[in-house]
Amino acid sequence: VGSSRDRGGQMASANKPQLIKLAVGLAVLGLVMGAVALLPPSEHPTLLSEAFFDAGHVPMFMLFTLLVLQLVRVTIPGSRARRYLLAGTLVVFAGLGTEFVQKFGARDAGWTDFVRDLLGGGAALLLAMAFEQRRPFVKVVGALGALVLVGAGLAELVSVHLDYRARDAAFPLLAGFDAPWESRFVHGHDADLVVMPAPSGWSGVAGTPSGRLDARVADYPSLSVREPFPDWRGHEALQFEVWSELANPVDVTVRIHDRHHNNGYSDRYNGGFRIEPGPNHISIPLELVREAPQGRKLDLANVAGLSVFLDHPGRPVRLWFSDFRLMANEETMRDDAE
Repeated sequence: VGSSRDRGGQMASANKPQLIKLAVGLAVLGLVMGAVALLPPSEHPTLLSEAFFDAGHVPMFMLFTLLVLQLVRVTIPGSRARRYLLAGTLVVFAGLGTEFVQKFGARDAGWTDFVRDLLGGGAALLLAMAFEQRRPFVKVVGALGALVLVGAGLAELVSVHLDYRARDAAFPLLAGFDAPWESRFVHGHDADLVVMPAPSGWSGVAGTPSGRLDARVADYPSLSVREPFPDWRGHEALQFEVWSELANPVDVTVRIHDRHHNNGYSDRYNGGFRIEPGPNHISIPLELVREAPQGRKLDLANVAGLSVFLDHPGRPVRLWFSDFRLMANEETMRDDAE
């Protein structure tokens, strides 16, 4: 035991300058990680910005793990396996620590973030192993393993980016209830949204994909389109169809807001519509949307959200929705034709 301690002391003494640098680097990175964990989310976060922030766990923990591994090499005697095991253990505790710190900030702690921490840490250990080993096979396995772990950690960011591209390609369709990308942007709040064929009695729509909204008894159950394609300029109206199985009419409100919205009721478009039993055609002139906020114009180049909600329904309500689509004005249609 004494010999082991002597070797450890000699290692630390011989590498003192490097040890100081590593300790300072870890301290700085630890402070940065803690600050990021406590950083409040953006006032108007997007799905892409949230995915980018989450993906940042991977490179940050890769760097942290490499610093920890180098610190262990300098200070801890023993086999390579022992050093890797110790470094990996420290990374696990660091990941748990950052998630714990987030409980005291504005962000939510989550196991998915912890998994990304482990993916970044594991990728760094495999990459270090690939550089240390002399055998080509082990180098290749280590490098490929690191690549797989990094890819797994960044997969959600790539998926979000691809869904944005699919959303953009579908424009002027904002929601059609039949494309995989819509599951990221179109949701029910205090309501269940089920994609299924439209009812047989719905003339012209029956059998096509539609969204059935089962609204619960709540304050404002809604169908919401988060981050529709933002630039609505050059279009004349928003149109969609609603089918009601109810015996009596029900009132709904269509809400549209832009990126500058201050969350005030008067700072957005709120249009009330009475949904009669059977089919209903809704058409909203975008000029009304633009003029709706008090004291300013709604920015039709930066629309951020669209929803249809019920105001404190006294009982469950079931409504069916078909394509939400922007209709181009005649001038734009002529320009496209030319």
